[in-house]
Amino acid sequence: GVGYWLGIYKLEVKSQKSKVRVKIVNKAVPADKDLDFSLFWQAWAKLEEKYLLKEDLDEKKMFYGAIQGMTASLGDPYTVFLPPKENKQVKEDLNGSFEGVGIRLGFNKDKRLTVIAPLKGMPAEAAGVKAGDLILHLKDEQKGIDEDTLDMSLPTAVEKIRGQRGTKITLTLLHENETEPFEAEITRETIVVPSVEVEFLNADGAKVDVKDAKFAHLRLMRFGELTADQWDKAILKIKNQKPKIKGLILDVRGNPGGY
Repeated sequence: GVGYWLGIYKLEVKSQKSKVRVKIVNKAVPADKDLDFSLFWQAWAKLEEKYLLKEDLDEKKMFYGAIQGMTASLGDPYTVFLPPKENKQVKEDLNGSFEGVGIRLGFNKDKRLTVIAPLKGMPAEAAGVKAGDLILHLKDEQKGIDEDTLDMSLPTAVEKIRGQRGTKITLTLLHENETEPFEAEITRETIVVPSVEVEFLNADGAKVDVKDAKFAHLRLMRFGELTADQWDKAILKIKNQKPKIKGLILDVRGNPGGY
């Protein structure tokens, strides 16, 4: 699953020549922590004093960047700090509707950006994107993006790949067990992502109408705000077919997690 650390702290910073005055809100730390923050503030003051383009300094971005560096030091690509803009994107994802190409993203064992699964019937699937594809490069002329994905964080990749409906992005991909990358130009659409789907199968495992069903195939594709409600409805649909349903298959393949 994906572990997100949501920002709840506020910071107000005012500079006066080379000295820094800081007003911190919610500054209390756990009683068992013994940390000397003098080095942090020395670095902050040095930037205020020595940085060549002082007019480009953004105190809030510096604060967020410090927290992002702290989470990055763990070496876990799924543990990240999300500033408000990225946090909003995550909430849209959990709500199940956003504009993009329709892929679930993650990392492989080598920490390379990977397609966990393309969403059924969405633009990425139509463009030939498959589960397990490595995403090597992103190109979007309208957004000014033309860069490799090596060492790119998951929130950054999501932000770059998503975009307004009708706009295009080109992904350079590498299928599993292949050696030649290929490019897929994809037009973004409004993506609606269900959390739960149920299908009915006969004794041979083929998809059939519910009246001929012997088994229920229940797919749990993601975790989000609507998952519990969709799960309850799917289970009720299955229970209504008793006693003809002899078994249930719970399928969590390609589920990227959530919270």
